[in-house]
Amino acid sequence: MSRSLLGSQLSMCVAVGAMVMAAVSGPTDERPEAPADGASEPGRVVAAHGADLREAPAPGSPALDTAAPDSSLTVICSAEGGGGSRWYLVHTDTYAWAAAGAVAPDTRPPAC
Repeated sequence: MSRSLLGSQLSMCVAVGAMVMAAVSGPTDERPEAPADGASEPGRVVAAHGADLREAPAPGSPALDTAAPDSSLTVICSAEGGGGSRWYLVHTDTYAWAAAGAVAPDTRPPAC
């Protein structure tokens, strides 16, 4: 496959992925908007059992780690995952997905 064809197919996949994520974004909550400059927001684990940090935004996705209750993490963005559930892309020592019910960001994060 030629390099230009591969590049154009990759660009198309990225564009389609972005459109799909925009189309499936769910209802907003009452938190204020995150800064428009792309800055991430602090968040805290609110689930009593901690937050499973998963490879993908789905309950069946492999857990990479667990964030302890009341621990801090960085919330990058928000997306709808498997089964219509809301997930946050978070950063601790690595990037992973956490169920929205387990994490409380300081502000409403932007869509991924």
